[in-house]
Amino acid sequence: MITKAIDELSIELVLTAHPTEIARCTLIHKLIEVNTCLVQLDHDDLADYERNNIMRRLRQLIAQCWYTDDIRKNRPTPIDEAKWGFTVVENSLWEEVPAFLRELNEQLEASLTINLPVETII
Repeated sequence: MITKAIDELSIELVLTAHPTEIARCTLIHKLIEVNTCLVQLDHDDLADYERNNIMRRLRQLIAQCWYTDDIRKNRPTPIDEAKWGFTVVENSLWEEVPAFLRELNEQLEASLTINLPVETII
C-alpha cells in the first residue's frame, strides 16, 4: 500500500508572487550565509580560531541584513518579481527538494526495504 502511494505520488510546484511576499535577493543571499554559519557552529570539533572567524562573519552578515533596505520605494515590475522567484528556486528548492528525496529514500530503504527510482533522487 505504501509502495503504491509512493509510486503514485505527484508533487507539483506552484509559485505565487506578490511584492510584499518576496524578500530582496540580497537579503535572501545574506540569510543563506547566516544559515551556513549557524550550521558550521554546530560542529563540536571547531578550533577556537575557526569559531571566532565564523562568529565574526555572522556578526558581519547580521549587520548587513540590518542595513539592507527590505522595503522598496518603487513598485517592482513583473520582471523583477520573476527574478526574485528564480532566486527562491535557485537558493532553496534546487537543493532542498533533492535533499528531501534522498532522505525519504533512506527512510524507505531502512524501514521498508524499498527504494525510490534512481531518476527521482538524483
